[in-house]
Amino acid sequence: MNKQIPTAVRTGLLVLILLLSFLSSGQAQEERVRVTILPFEVHSQQPLAYLKTRIPEVIRGHLREEGAVIAAPPDVILGRTREEIQAIGIEVGADYVIWGSLTWIGEKFSIDAKMIDVYGPKPLSTFYAEGENIENLPLIVKDLSRDFGLELFKREPVVRVAIQGNDRIEDDAIHRVIQTEPGDVYLPKSLSQDLRAIWSMGYFDDVRAETQDAPGGKVVIYRVKEKPTIRYINILKNRIFDDEDIRENISLKTGSISQHLLGGEQRQADRKLLQRKELPQRFGGIPGGTAEEQPGGPGIHY
Repeated sequence: MNKQIPTAVRTGLLVLILLLSFLSSGQAQEERVRVTILPFEVHSQQPLAYLKTRIPEVIRGHLREEGAVIAAPPDVILGRTREEIQAIGIEVGADYVIWGSLTWIGEKFSIDAKMIDVYGPKPLSTFYAEGENIENLPLIVKDLSRDFGLELFKREPVVRVAIQGNDRIEDDAIHRVIQTEPGDVYLPKSLSQDLRAIWSMGYFDDVRAETQDAPGGKVVIYRVKEKPTIRYINILKNRIFDDEDIRENISLKTGSISQHLLGGEQRQADRKLLQRKELPQRFGGIPGGTAEEQPGGPGIHY
C-alpha cells in the first residue's frame, strides 16, 4: 500500500536535494581547476638539487588545500617553450601549468615562476619572490602559492581584519584565536572556522562576520556582543562574621562572566563549597544565591 508523504516532509526533502545539488555543482566547479607543477630548475653552487622536486611538492600541498585538483607532471620534460608547456598540460589533463627556477647566491635566493592557461590565449602570468637564509624558504614558497591561488580561483586577498563590539576583551585576545590574517586568500570557510574559535572563548553572546570591498581586496569584520559581567556581590543578614570571610569561600567574583544557566549551577556549587567549609554551622544555615539584573550587568545576593 502506497503511503502519502506529508507535504512538509516533501518540501524539506526538496530543499535538501536542491541544497545538495548546489553544493555538488559548486564542488564540481572547483574540481574543474586542474593544475600541474613541473620540477623547478635550481641554480646554485650549494648541494640544493633536492629543491627541484621539494618546491613543487610544497606548492601542490597549498593549492590542494585551496581546492585545486593536482595533475602529476610527466616523467620526461623535453622543453619549456610556451608550446611545449601547453603540450604538457594537454597531456596530463591540466588547465594550468606552473613552472620556474630557484637561484641561490651566498645566503640570498630568488624564485622566478610562471603560470600558463593551457587552453586560453592569455599571456603568461609571472611571479617573483626573494629572501635570505634557507629557513625562510618555506614561508616564501607559501606566499607564492597564495599568489598562484589568487590567480587560479580569481580570489581576493584579505587586506584588513577588524574586531568590533568588544569592550572588556582586547582585540589581541581575539586575534590570537582566529586564523584569518591580512594577506591571506579570502575564503568563506576560514571565516566559519574563525567564528567557531571566537565563540569557544566563552565571552560572547553573539558573534558575526561581515566583509567589505576595499582597494586591493577584502576587509573582514568580526562583530561580537560580550556577555555581561557580575557588577557586585552582596552578603545579606550577616551580623556575626566579616563579609569577606564568605566572599573568600565562593567562586563567583565581581567581574566574572555572567551566564544565566551556568550562574545558577555555580551558585549551587558555592552552597556546597560553603557547606564543606562548615560555614552553615557558623551562620545557622546554608547561604543561597539570587541574581538581580541591573543595567550594565547583574548582581548576586547571598
